[in-house]
Amino acid sequence: MDHVPLEVSINASALIIGPGETVTLTANHYLAETYEWSNNETTQSITMDQPGMYSVTISDGCCSSGTVEIEVMEDVINDVSTVDDPDYIIFPNSAIDFFNVVFENGQKI
Repeated sequence: MDHVPLEVSINASALIIGPGETVTLTANHYLAETYEWSNNETTQSITMDQPGMYSVTISDGCCSSGTVEIEVMEDVINDVSTVDDPDYIIFPNSAIDFFNVVFENGQKI
């Protein structure tokens, strides 16, 4: 039987990970019988706590397989707990869609 490449997809709970956070990656293909992740896991889903490149190869148990990779990036927003100068400018990180500022009195912007 001829080898037919399988088109594999990965669902990710997030693509940016911060300190103490985890990301769940799930490989999908309706014919998948086996999974082999770049971290040697052999389950359909893995939970990662480090940024980096991850790949998975799936096989249908016969003659077809497919590989896909995904990059989980590190959250580069730094936690600034104190600002001494009341006049300051905040620039959002372009890697994400939002940022939060919380003042000591609990006020948010």
